[in-house]
Amino acid sequence: MLTDLIAQYHEAQRVWQAQFDEDDTKASNSKEWDAYEAAEDAILYYPCKTLEDVQTKASFVLADTNALDSVTNCFRSDDGAPSLVLFLRSLLGEPPVDNGGN
Repeated sequence: MLTDLIAQYHEAQRVWQAQFDEDDTKASNSKEWDAYEAAEDAILYYPCKTLEDVQTKASFVLADTNALDSVTNCFRSDDGAPSLVLFLRSLLGEPPVDNGGN
């Protein structure tokens, strides 16, 4: 499942990059960006079930500068929860908690 999410992320990234230059002012206000961001969130917040999931997810984040930036600097838009807290919970196999419960 996690490897499928990573493949979907890379496809969404490819589509977004083919459509926009990163400096394009419309790049982050498009359906392609929304799909790219949703694919990243699906990976970051996916509850790990095995040690292999943890290793796969950690390797993905360390290898992808956008995902690493999201984990270290961002907050979830719907409830303001810090991405780092939600990411760490997912490594423990816990789903995200809503409304700031982290």
